Amino acid sequence: MNINSITYNNFKLLLNFLSMKINGKFIVVWCPIPDCNELLMGQFICKEPEINPNTTQPITCQPGNIILLNCTIIPGLKCQINGTVNTKSWFMKKLKNGCTYSTNYSYHTAVTLSVFFGWLGVDRLYLGYHAIAFFKLITFGLFGVLYLLDVILIALQILGPANGEQYFIPHYGPKSTYIGYDNNDIDDKESLGKTCT
Repeated sequence: MNINSITYNNFKLLLNFLSMKINGKFIVVWCPIPDCNELLMGQFICKEPEINPNTTQPITCQPGNIILLNCTIIPGLKCQINGTVNTKSWFMKKLKNGCTYSTNYSYHTAVTLSVFFGWLGVDRLYLGYHAIAFFKLITFGLFGVLYLLDVILIALQILGPANGEQYFIPHYGPKSTYIGYDNNDIDDKESLGKTCT
């Protein structure tokens, strides 16, 4: 593709032009404009999320423990939103592990069911593990072994609901936080220097 065939406006959308003066000479640096969701910490400012008083979690909490924040970039930077250059407007940024998504499963109910009715499998039935609940019912909690194991696992919040959600725990309750990693997480050392400012 010839550089002359690209119009100036399209070229401006794709590249960020910076000039620096080093030792009395101007050096021109060309750098792609990053997507607004790919900005590094410190390159954007976000508003505090609204908190739901019933769940003590942000209102925008989504499955996968993702929250949406209303953010703007710091002065002097540019980023792209759907292919258009953004210099001043607000955008929605997804933040991983920003909340604990839960709907129906109470931690206190799960512990109570596990302690008093765990030998019958009622705790596993409540959490959605129906086959294991039936197995615990016909073996009386595997003769007490699986009963004790489930009490410990539920109390430590290692065993959670079958659908992958977290327990609903009041704001000052005993909450353990799992920090998940996936293939999209990268080492911070690799990301240094990839965004031009």
